Amino acid sequence: MKRTISVNGINYRLESITGKVLATTKSMETSVQGSVSGGGGRLREGSGKLSAVELNLASTTIVHDQFFLEDDAGREHSFQLQGFNVACRPGNSLTVTAAFEPGKQRGPYVAVRNNSTQNHFINEKALRSLCSPNLLLYLLACLGAIILEYKILSGFFLITGCILATIVGTMVFYGIKSETYLQDFKKNL
Repeated sequence: MKRTISVNGINYRLESITGKVLATTKSMETSVQGSVSGGGGRLREGSGKLSAVELNLASTTIVHDQFFLEDDAGREHSFQLQGFNVACRPGNSLTVTAAFEPGKQRGPYVAVRNNSTQNHFINEKALRSLCSPNLLLYLLACLGAIILEYKILSGFFLITGCILATIVGTMVFYGIKSETYLQDFKKNL
């Protein structure tokens, strides 16, 4: 099924495939990063100083879903998705949706709906990359405001304060618009 939605004045083409799950597998990839610092010191005849070892660890886990669907026409489709964590089993009916920017032939998978359980899985990362406003335009507007302030205002501290306020304001506005576009996209899925 194909349809078009409009978010922020941009028309995205959505293409969905619905089918019965034939087989499914799931795997997880965990990445661990760490750093060690400190340690050492000296002891002499029972006295001295030792410093503690500081250990910092962080991990991220990415879920990989792989499943095969058979559509109503009997055609088989295979999917390998990251970041969804789709709950399904053989026999469930799934609808997988991809979003395409204007003029593009490829686009990310953005949603999976398990029609049997009524669960909806959304790839937030893919949606954010699709519908975030153009950061370059915001930065150019920020630069224009800074140049205008420099031409109008005099005094280093006044200019510096206005520049910082402009930069922070631009980034906050960008974040608010990004979230608004993301919510609009989700409502239209």
